[in-house]
Amino acid sequence: MSDQALLAGAFMAHLDGALRDAATAEATLPARLDELVAAAREAWPGIELAPRQFVARVAERLSGQPSVASELAQVRAADMYLACACALGDRAALVEFERGYLPAVDAALIRMRAGGDNVDEVRQLVRHKLLVAVPPGEPKIADYAGRGSLRNWVRATAVRTYFNLLRKHKRELAPEDDRMLDALPDVADDPELAHLKNTYRDELKAAFEAALAELTDREVNVLRHYFVDDLTIDQIGALYRCHRVTAFRWVDRARDKLARRTRKRLQGRLQVSHTELDSIMRLVQSQLDLSIARCLGASDPTD
Repeated sequence: MSDQALLAGAFMAHLDGALRDAATAEATLPARLDELVAAAREAWPGIELAPRQFVARVAERLSGQPSVASELAQVRAADMYLACACALGDRAALVEFERGYLPAVDAALIRMRAGGDNVDEVRQLVRHKLLVAVPPGEPKIADYAGRGSLRNWVRATAVRTYFNLLRKHKRELAPEDDRMLDALPDVADDPELAHLKNTYRDELKAAFEAALAELTDREVNVLRHYFVDDLTIDQIGALYRCHRVTAFRWVDRARDKLARRTRKRLQGRLQVSHTELDSIMRLVQSQLDLSIARCLGASDPTD
């Protein structure tokens, strides 16, 4: 059996019935998986991770789009490979993560004007939260799905952790505190995003909050558990007595639904071209996780 066939077999073994049927019908799947592995290994030649372990993790993180090949095209192979290796405790991967990704924590908190003691505490909390497993589950970095930058994902975790730290210390968080939104991503690095944020700030906030109000109670709850309470996918699955793959898809689909409803609301509010709307949605997507944490954290009835 060829290497590509072995990869495809490992990938298919971690799909449920409907997705497995869809994947079986896609003739390019083995080649696409081979490309993902090659891209990941090129990015991290010093990290040893079995290709079949890598593609199995990719399969577990699919959100259930109709075309498996199209979804695989969205996977950030290098980031996903590193996250998978870190979750498995690979020493070289952990060194690379510490060197290249944890500095995003400091950058986010400095932009939020957090004090030095808070920066140190949050950095340690994020390191433990992402890289240390709480039995019987995996480290939280295992929840990274490969869609969107891992560095931004780490930055969002840092900001959520800072939220929780402030609440723990009995400090009030204002829902309109835009410093939190400014932490992810650094839109100053992208003049187009910075311009859109300044121009449509009020419309973005109104559309997002209206879209959030349209979600079901369960959708809101799983988003709150993940983005505010920092529960892992395993913990959410245990809470709802469902498989971790089901829990992951609930979170992913609720997040996707929120983005789609926000786009629909913006389309009705703004008189802009489809091209400009696509650019505005790029801003929404880049800040979606942080916006969820801000809104649902502020509305947490336990505060």
